[in-house]
Amino acid sequence: MNKRERIKHLLALAEEVLSTPYELGINDCNIIVVRVIDILCDTEYAPIAFGKYSTVKDGLKIFTDNGFDDLEALVATHGVITEYPVIGDIMIDNLNASIVLNDVILAVNHTTKKFEVKRLSEFRDKVFYAIKG
Repeated sequence: MNKRERIKHLLALAEEVLSTPYELGINDCNIIVVRVIDILCDTEYAPIAFGKYSTVKDGLKIFTDNGFDDLEALVATHGVITEYPVIGDIMIDNLNASIVLNDVILAVNHTTKKFEVKRLSEFRDKVFYAIKG
């Protein structure tokens, strides 16, 4: 898949995420991140996790069972820390992760339990990984 096709898939994923209810193991930040890595790196992480957990603890266990300490360890395997995030890069903030879409990020609002689009500039103090596709 060429770069243009990957970007189309990322934007389609963002539309899907925004129009689907938040649900652990189905439509949460971990699932979104593994799907982005699958799109950019031609990996198959999403089938390992999708629909396989309903608690944060069980979600973390899936990562550890597959050789990663946590989501950030998986992201670090496929990316490098960057100061200048671009579309497809991943923001890690403790247990939360978000996807960069140009000058905005796709992030979950834990109060409303919905994904939202927020300005990237609000998150400049966070850690971003440029995914090596």
